[in-house]
Amino acid sequence: MNVKRLILLACIGLIAVSGCSQKKNITSGTSQTNSGGSQAQSISEGNASKQIEISDADFSVVGMALSIPIYGEIENVIQRLGKPLPVVAYNNKDDPESSILGYKWGSIYIEWLKKNGTILRMIIDGKGFKSKRGVEVGDPITKIDSLYGPNTGHRNNDQIEFDLGNEENESMMALVFYIKNGAVNKIEITQDT
Repeated sequence: MNVKRLILLACIGLIAVSGCSQKKNITSGTSQTNSGGSQAQSISEGNASKQIEISDADFSVVGMALSIPIYGEIENVIQRLGKPLPVVAYNNKDDPESSILGYKWGSIYIEWLKKNGTILRMIIDGKGFKSKRGVEVGDPITKIDSLYGPNTGHRNNDQIEFDLGNEENESMMALVFYIKNGAVNKIEITQDT
């Protein structure tokens, strides 16, 4: 595993241990506990306030007449896209069924848990697939701002990240837009259960 993924998983674990997701009002800076599967963010635009809702559905990709949720099953994807040769992303020698496998179909790479086929990670690195709201590789940051709200998510110079925790299924999801030269270079969606 690379260092970024280990750091992300550690952060996800810390948030999951807290047992709640956050409902944050950007304009006032207040937070509230939310046991559901959504995160609301209010953004001030002049005199009006625009409500941006991040939900489970945002942690999906669409492309090739297919919608793939991060919590979906790999068999549904294989039925639609076919079965390329698998790549072993992480081989657990002590418990082979807990190994993580991965496939690459053109511009999308998907990892899943061998024992139950649950999708754990999706990476889009080219055209053909996009986020549920329509952001794809090559789009400018302004498109993320228009679809997800300006100044939302965790931002730095090279990425914009949205996280969502869900107490009911004890999972943490992350949607990350990697930025290069002011445009989306890669999209990654992960879940940790």
